Amino acid sequence: MTRRATEPSFVPTSIEQPHSPESERAVLGSVLLDGRVMGQVVSQLTVEHFFLESHQIIYRAMLDLHAKGTFVDLLTLQTRLEQQGGVERIGGLTYLATLDLDLPDIGRLDNYVEIIVERATRRSILRLAGDAMRDGFGSAEVEETLARIQGELPGLLAATSRPRLRSMVDIVSPLLEQVEEAGRKTLQGLPTGYGRLDDLTAGLHAGHLIVIAGRPGLGKSAFAANVAQNVAIRQRRPVGIWSLEMTEKELALRMLCSESDVPSAIVRKGFLSRDQWGRLIKAGRTLAESPLYVDDTAALSITHLEGRIRRAVEDQGIVLAVVDYLQLVHPRPGRREENRASEVGRISGALKDLAKSLGIPVIALSQLSREVTKRSGFRPSLADLRESGAIEQDADVVAFVHREHAYNQEAPPAGAEVIVAKNRHGGTGDLPLVWVGETTTFRESSAEAPAPSYYGGEDPF
Repeated sequence: MTRRATEPSFVPTSIEQPHSPESERAVLGSVLLDGRVMGQVVSQLTVEHFFLESHQIIYRAMLDLHAKGTFVDLLTLQTRLEQQGGVERIGGLTYLATLDLDLPDIGRLDNYVEIIVERATRRSILRLAGDAMRDGFGSAEVEETLARIQGELPGLLAATSRPRLRSMVDIVSPLLEQVEEAGRKTLQGLPTGYGRLDDLTAGLHAGHLIVIAGRPGLGKSAFAANVAQNVAIRQRRPVGIWSLEMTEKELALRMLCSESDVPSAIVRKGFLSRDQWGRLIKAGRTLAESPLYVDDTAALSITHLEGRIRRAVEDQGIVLAVVDYLQLVHPRPGRREENRASEVGRISGALKDLAKSLGIPVIALSQLSREVTKRSGFRPSLADLRESGAIEQDADVVAFVHREHAYNQEAPPAGAEVIVAKNRHGGTGDLPLVWVGETTTFRESSAEAPAPSYYGGEDPF
């Protein structure tokens, strides 16, 4: 039997890594005894779960056969190994022929699998601890090391959880109770402060990734800030903003102007009337007392960002995270993607996973491509999401901030709308707003909004 050559860093090579050759043999032997169990095994084990190199080679060949729809037995496995040149690496055909001689109890297959997963998880813990020791003694950034450890722990915890099947009897009754409870509430998620948007989305939901997109200068950052203010100030719920573009002072100035209704141009010059000073001081007090937190660190990697958001949930109890904006987040250190689209896709996927694991909504701002400026009407579509179609796939809600006046000077300067182009659990529609550029504020329009389409999203159940 060939042992895996790699050892976890900072762990003496004299210490044998956790593994169970008997359980690995039992699983492989069970497949050879009855190839029908391969579907059960493949749903729980990967090649990396096996420790012995010979068993990895055998299992990889089994996976190849299964993927092609070929029934796995001794003959098909032998043929596949010969094609791959792996027969000698496993110890010859003699070793292959003896795998099922121990007559493993197929009825205990889940127990064998559980042991293999448990040993593999222990090896991952050793590797993670070894990497942490290496970084601790080395020159790696402490925050980067802690963020990476924190990011990997949920996966290790999940690996030890056995999959379970629940009958519909256990699922339907609590679901009906939830629906009944929902009928007593006016809104299920966090209110955004914009009634028509809340009617369409039922608020900002825990575990959801909400993408707010737009071309530069159209107000996506202002709209996200307005939503954050509504949640933190009007509802007194903690909100965290990770501003990778604007500084904390720039963002605070915008919010001061929005809250006080004092034009930013006047505030910057300092020539305020007594009434304006009074409103500004009152707005400053309101902001200072609100549970609103800002991190304006530039060039954050997704690893750093995940760590900081997790910490904010634990320390400040934030119920909403805002990331401004997605394309400014750097990929994981040391990981190189084929292209920028792949990088952005992995970042949006990581933010969706983070929202689910923390149980909070995450708002991520996104740029739009220049294609939107080349078409008649300049109205954005999902195809305009810059650099990655994965953003559309990962997002539960995609909303575009659109102001026609930016393209057509004859259009009303205050005219604005939020176009909900994707809503995984509800409808889509165009929601009119009023843009107050002097204070970077979006307000609700008194005009009736067009009837939204409730057939553009996926079935909520």
